[in-house]
Amino acid sequence: MAVGGAYLPMVFSGVYADGIVAGRGWLAIALAFFGGWRPQYILAGSAFFAAMEVLAQRAQVTGVGIPHQFVSMLPYVATLLVMVFALRWALVPQFLGKNYDRESRIVD
Repeated sequence: MAVGGAYLPMVFSGVYADGIVAGRGWLAIALAFFGGWRPQYILAGSAFFAAMEVLAQRAQVTGVGIPHQFVSMLPYVATLLVMVFALRWALVPQFLGKNYDRESRIVD
């Protein structure tokens, strides 16, 4: 997420602006849940979330009669809906949330 956050001001826009990431880190976390920690599903999910971003931008440009604040919420609302439905079949790894104890691996 840090590399993606650094990419935006350095390459995409060329300047730093406060709030440039705009919560996209939460989309990345949702993507891990959506993909069930499997790369092929994460790739498909990232294409879906990117399509939602593009759809929101296209809707603003075409001048639909919806206020831009609601159109800007589209990717995040889609994320919430995906999280609600994807959580049913998401396989959470057993080690998630457990502390790593290196000494417990040492066998006497």
